[in-house]
Amino acid sequence: MGRTCELMPSGLDAFLGFDVSGFYELCVALRKEGDRGLSALYPSSAAVEERPKEMTEYSMGKAAGEILSVALNRSWPGMHIACVRLPRLLTD
Repeated sequence: MGRTCELMPSGLDAFLGFDVSGFYELCVALRKEGDRGLSALYPSSAAVEERPKEMTEYSMGKAAGEILSVALNRSWPGMHIACVRLPRLLTD
């Protein structure tokens, strides 16, 4: 069955859960391990700019993760998150 609208809220919830909440929880857990500086990689996607058809939710999740990365870099001393937009890959 094809998509009937541009946005599927359940798909967006899934991507936000992984790309935003999950990444945040990972950073919190790593930060608790010590007071040393923390470096992390947020693997974003070229889909943020390209916004391929039928990938709206994915693109939105990745964009929100990028915003979170900037916010954490600003608000947590010693935090450095590198945010890299990786090219799209063929997947199944």
